Amino acid sequence: MHPIAFKIGNFPIYYYGVMMVVSYIVTLIVMKYTHDIEKLTYDEAVDVSIYSIAGGVIGARLFYVCLNLGTFLKSPIHILYIREGGLSWHGAMIGGFLGLFLMSYLKKIPMGRIADYASVHGTLALAIGRLGCFMNGCCYGKECSLPWAVNFHDAGIHGLRHPTQLYETLMLVVCFFLFLWWWKKKKFDGEMTLLMFAAYGVIRFVVEFFRENTANQYPGGIEISLAQYFSLAIIIVCAALLAAKRRKARESGK
Repeated sequence: MHPIAFKIGNFPIYYYGVMMVVSYIVTLIVMKYTHDIEKLTYDEAVDVSIYSIAGGVIGARLFYVCLNLGTFLKSPIHILYIREGGLSWHGAMIGGFLGLFLMSYLKKIPMGRIADYASVHGTLALAIGRLGCFMNGCCYGKECSLPWAVNFHDAGIHGLRHPTQLYETLMLVVCFFLFLWWWKKKKFDGEMTLLMFAAYGVIRFVVEFFRENTANQYPGGIEISLAQYFSLAIIIVCAALLAAKRRKARESGK
């Protein structure tokens, strides 16, 4: 894959940044048809996207830098080169929800409602964003000989590899449509958020088996990465909360 989409003069525009813009535009279009589900105005829906994206980008970059600290200590200025790729979903999750907490406080809108709204649309945005990872050549997979294996040589990566970015995109798109179907059936505010966390935890846990990671991301010398440990924790916590809250909702007759 070739990471540079085009150039403006001598300034390269990377596919990673282009797909982030595309994901935001697509999400804004979808929001025109979904904001009533959580009783939000369209302006409030747009605010949800702004607060979550601002917090998510900051959190995603900081988390990625922490996971690859040795690399960035050699060249700290590259911490600012977000357009070249290198964002962590787990960091985006934490930062994005901190942004939503801020919006909830400032706008006086219940956190559960805006979190559910952001979660459903965030699934679609992440699916599109992973296409940017694919074109950029980051988050690539291990070497393989499958018919759909990809050569990322333009990104300085050798050998045919699993297109793990596309694996995630496909599974996230499926999740997005399942969430749209389930959304009006939810029993409590926060349900879609917990579903999204649990679903992505499963996706990320599976994809990590095919993804190339550095040795320092495998603590204990076993083939379970830090991201997988974190994903397992998310799955367990979210599944327990979903079961408890839905049971409580049924008992209360909702």
